Amino acid sequence: MTVFLFLTAVSIILAIRALVRMFTGRFVHPLDLATISTFYYAVPLAVAGYFRYNPREVVFLHAQAADPAIAFQSMLYASVAMTALLLGSQTGKLFGRPRLGTYFELNEAGLPRAWLATGLLIGLIGLGIMQFGLGDFLRGYATESGEDDATLGMALVYFSTGSIGLVVLYAVMLQRFLQRHELWLTIAAGFVIAIMVLLIRGKRLEIVTTFLPLGILLLAARGRLKVAAWRAVLGAFGVIALVAVAISRINDQFELFNFNFYLLSEGLYAGHALPGIIGRLNGGMLDYEYGWRFLNSLLAFVPRFLWESKDDFVYAGNVALEGVAPLGASTFLAEVVLQGGMIAVVLVHFVLGLIFERAARFEAVWDAAVLSGKIPGRFLVYIILTAIFIPHFRDGIVPAIKLSLQAGVFLAILVGLRRTPVVVGSAENIAPPALRTT
Repeated sequence: MTVFLFLTAVSIILAIRALVRMFTGRFVHPLDLATISTFYYAVPLAVAGYFRYNPREVVFLHAQAADPAIAFQSMLYASVAMTALLLGSQTGKLFGRPRLGTYFELNEAGLPRAWLATGLLIGLIGLGIMQFGLGDFLRGYATESGEDDATLGMALVYFSTGSIGLVVLYAVMLQRFLQRHELWLTIAAGFVIAIMVLLIRGKRLEIVTTFLPLGILLLAARGRLKVAAWRAVLGAFGVIALVAVAISRINDQFELFNFNFYLLSEGLYAGHALPGIIGRLNGGMLDYEYGWRFLNSLLAFVPRFLWESKDDFVYAGNVALEGVAPLGASTFLAEVVLQGGMIAVVLVHFVLGLIFERAARFEAVWDAAVLSGKIPGRFLVYIILTAIFIPHFRDGIVPAIKLSLQAGVFLAILVGLRRTPVVVGSAENIAPPALRTT
């Protein structure tokens, strides 16, 4: 028990550190968000499993989750993953100041792109709803469809809704720089359509990923006290709203136990994938995949109209996981364990920590960039990692990487990303001339 409590303490300390930095830093660091996500989807269930804590018989969905030995392994993987993220980030700092090789301009040419993208995405949402079936769509959460194109329809709806969040982010940046007030119509239309779709379907994660990019931008204020206060208020409001959505979509009662349970339920239930995979690996029912799931995530980027049988190939490995995650949810950490155990956990999370640190290195030139209207392309990588990749840790490796690649390509086209001329050997040349601080 002593070792388990030590590992639990380590994970809690790392999570608290990340939480404090999220509230006090100017920009939310991807390292901190990834640390919180890893904690949320592994540690609460591991603690419950180790002590076999199961109030009202609602915590455990399979026997492996209630096995103390497996819970110990889960806690070990979680604490090592969080530590590797931190070590990777610290290593990333040793590389010094980055050379910012791409940028995009906030200019009049961006206006038609924002308007066209908004109209196109709203049209795709309508098309997706028609393919799914309007009646089935309006029936809300967890409603299935009998239409042949239902899967493609919902893929269109959720891709388009998430992309609207990126268009709104770009439109707000354009409005701030150009002072073109007609952009507020684009912003309002995007918000209204997105929130209607997501509330009808009761999609908590999609609500977060759609509005997180703009939230990050708006809360990146100068004053630390202002940042912390607003994030605390909006964070509390967001948590209450998401819990309310969870309770209302299954018509449960609003009471203290339900509030506390639904606050953790997303992590508890998606977190079942980790003990489930550990149990099957221990029992010889599964073999390590040695990175194949990462390769499949790249293949998943290929559009369905080019490869109709894509899902049968890319998601074939999920057949072996049936019963591991009873509600169909997986987690990034669980699938990393499946790739190669502890070695995979250390390597993958160390590399991610390094990438997160380098992606966040746009902040040094941010004020000059905003004043000049020339934004470093690294900001796009940061937004994709923070608002798409890490929130989809809840869905596993393939969706997290596939959706990030799709969003990255869409965002690069939307903003008109271009290369930055550089002068080799110049220590000051970390951005276009207009971005450099004096």
